Amino acid sequence: MTLRPAWLSLCALVCLSFPGVAFAQDTAVSQARQLWALGQDAMRQGRPTDAIKYYEMSLALDGSQKRAHLSLAAACIECRDEAGAARHLAEYLAAYPDHHVARVHYAELLLRLRHPD
Repeated sequence: MTLRPAWLSLCALVCLSFPGVAFAQDTAVSQARQLWALGQDAMRQGRPTDAIKYYEMSLALDGSQKRAHLSLAAACIECRDEAGAARHLAEYLAAYPDHHVARVHYAELLLRLRHPD
């Protein structure tokens, strides 16, 4: 009989701890999206180096947002960093292989960098 309250307490503790984990993950995803949006604003204002910082912080918080690599590639192009742009386009295309327009830009970059394979 004394085990039942202990089990109930343990179950309550476990159930209450999971929403906190989900909340922390939701917060990180939300912060990552806000940082990405700040990067977009920086790009619109002609500040690609600031945008790169925001995009990188966004990916550090939530690496599953692979679309941020496309934004990073665009910012790298603005900064004349074609090798960086190629790296980020490769990451993006690994997640979205059917994005044909991005694939064409990637192929063009590789040819310019003399990496035709």
